[in-house]
Amino acid sequence: MDIIYAYSFPAYLNPQEGLLVKIGRTTGEQLEKAASERVSAQVGTSNPEQPVLLCAVAVPDRGIEMLIHNHLKQCGQWIDNAPGREWFKFDNRTLLDTFLEQLERCSLIRDFQYFGRVDSVLESGTREEVLDRLERAYGIRTILGATARNQIPDSFIRELESALSPQYPGFASWLNRTLADENTVINVAIEGEDWMGLAIWKQKSEHRAKLSTLFILPQFRGEQVGERLMLRCLEQWRIRRFASVVVSTARRDLLGFFNRFGFLLEGVGRQCYGRDREDELFLTKIMVTQAQETPAHVEVVARSLLPLPSGLEEMFALPIAQSGGSWHCTATSAGITLQAEGIRKQFSRSQWGSLVFPAICGIENEFYMLPVRPSFLIRRVGRSWIYFGTPRFVEADLDDSTVFIYASSPVTAIVGEAVITSREIGTAKELFSRLGNSGVLSETEFFGMYPSAKEIQSLSLKRFMLYQQPIMLEEAREKEILNGPPQSFQRVPYEAVKKIRGVE
Repeated sequence: MDIIYAYSFPAYLNPQEGLLVKIGRTTGEQLEKAASERVSAQVGTSNPEQPVLLCAVAVPDRGIEMLIHNHLKQCGQWIDNAPGREWFKFDNRTLLDTFLEQLERCSLIRDFQYFGRVDSVLESGTREEVLDRLERAYGIRTILGATARNQIPDSFIRELESALSPQYPGFASWLNRTLADENTVINVAIEGEDWMGLAIWKQKSEHRAKLSTLFILPQFRGEQVGERLMLRCLEQWRIRRFASVVVSTARRDLLGFFNRFGFLLEGVGRQCYGRDREDELFLTKIMVTQAQETPAHVEVVARSLLPLPSGLEEMFALPIAQSGGSWHCTATSAGITLQAEGIRKQFSRSQWGSLVFPAICGIENEFYMLPVRPSFLIRRVGRSWIYFGTPRFVEADLDDSTVFIYASSPVTAIVGEAVITSREIGTAKELFSRLGNSGVLSETEFFGMYPSAKEIQSLSLKRFMLYQQPIMLEEAREKEILNGPPQSFQRVPYEAVKKIRGVE
């Protein structure tokens, strides 16, 4: 649940000089508890007074925060010289109370049009300005080494060192060297003024890279921060055309997480990094960049994926048979099956797609293009969400299919891709009553578009990868990916998919 909160300090609630209030956003299941925890994390021990939580209300999505901030800026209430970007000034207590009451009223009816039209606010400006807004909403920023130490807050560095130094002796000195290295790539997760996590990787040879560190602050775990960091890394590795990427971890509970992004266990190291007791697990992601279309080619791809050392497949329940085993690969429209000497592992289309990313091979799959308003993306990007529209391809099995996201005007570009987890067809009234809270439209907006008896479809989407290099409409036309702006949900030819992914 998205939550808008407002807080201040007793010294800032001065009627004579104006009342200074910070208005931010967090997520959680309990309004006041989640807001209080976020405020406490921001304040820390830097202020001699206890913060005063003025309100905490549920909102449909992150776009409402941008809408409210824009409304207050238009009213001349933004404090532009404050250390943070979310401080606002109210001339008297009556103005502040009126604002808080209106915020609570809008939350109750789940309609925030009092503060303006969110679509108009989020889609205003040039293509570059809206893309920047989308990138900030996604919350992943890339920093190159040598400049990193001046950009990452000291408080975040201290938490990172405190968490990882016990597992990796000498981590602090390694981190200082790494952040000073111009070849280091650091993807950081930031929302508002909160630094949530980072992923550090470095190229080790012409075709090989290493993911050295993936860290999420405890209070932000479970918010798909790690997923967004990994998806950004995968896109960067695809663009650089690496053949493989390695990562190691001492935490066996992370094997499933890395496996979701195509990493497979390669081996186990003893007494690594100065540790006497804990083993270090080494994993590799093969970046398949060749288009493989026949069953024989799929067999080659499957064999190129790293086999588990003998005996480890049973310990970790990972998918590839032991080396030296004789096994068979079967590709169907539902996915991939690998069999060998009593071991049988089935992959769904999305699981197999992660293993062979960025290539697509071995599955009789369909790919789709979904046109979406930029404001919808900004409001839901980086999390699971529901898209409503007119039913199309009703006979097709869309589960686990890849969908490319085309952002309409003023962006007019293919900006990312996602996975369809499920599709439902029903009346607008039926679907909104069950799924409306996962969309971006208020009830008034929704039924303004879809009469309650109209048959529509809902697409549940996950794993949204926002491209760092969007494919602009002009380029998409030149490469024959698109003939023009897509007007509806439509299939994408396999040749166009290869051009989008950069697969030969």
